[in-house]
Amino acid sequence: MRFTSIAAPRARTSIRRVRLATASLVSATALLGFSAGAAQTHHGLDDFDTDRLYYIAGTVSQIRWGEPHSYFTVPVEDDLPADTPSSTCRTDVFSWLEDIWLAEVIRSTAYLYPVLESVHIIGIALLIGPAAAFDLRLLGVGRQTLRVTSAASYLLRLSHLGFVIAAATGMAMFLPGANLIADRGSAPWKPGLILLAGLNILIFHRRTYRRVADWDTDQPTPIAARCAAVISLTSWAGVTIAGRLLAYT
Repeated sequence: MRFTSIAAPRARTSIRRVRLATASLVSATALLGFSAGAAQTHHGLDDFDTDRLYYIAGTVSQIRWGEPHSYFTVPVEDDLPADTPSSTCRTDVFSWLEDIWLAEVIRSTAYLYPVLESVHIIGIALLIGPAAAFDLRLLGVGRQTLRVTSAASYLLRLSHLGFVIAAATGMAMFLPGANLIADRGSAPWKPGLILLAGLNILIFHRRTYRRVADWDTDQPTPIAARCAAVISLTSWAGVTIAGRLLAYT
């Protein structure tokens, strides 16, 4: 059995919450014990609670990656800060997602995650760029030179492709750290805004766009079309912001 050794500092340091999410620990978060001397822990301890996230106060000073475990050396404070956050979103569903084979492949394959992130950004560009251009056409930009149907034919195809790419890579990046990501305050906003954008698209194409022949060229677009454009621009911008908050908060 192998143990993680954590050396306690001699003097108090400024408290910095460190949330440990290790790439090779799939089904449990490492429990770090505190004492006046060295602390030892391992996921085989009888009192380890696999349904909780654990927090320590300190700064990671050394990381050693390995199979089947990764090791962190953290000088820690004597006890946890009073405002230690609690886990509210950890569920069996998220744990199951972290345990599936694809999540393990993404965790264990070198450079795969940054490649997925790069492709995800390309997908976002293909999704939002053409969609925004079409929305601007609905708001009246270029109405004398560009048909609405022509804009839809060329731009929305690219937008659909971008959505498929962004959705596939986004889900792949979510899997390895599902519990960690779902526990963030910004987590509900991204899927919520995507749902709003999807409903807006559905209503627009099922209702307003059916009479596009009446305002296809050099005609003011109806209020319903302009409202759909504003909702689209706002919701997709919100999706982008929420995605960045998920990554950096």
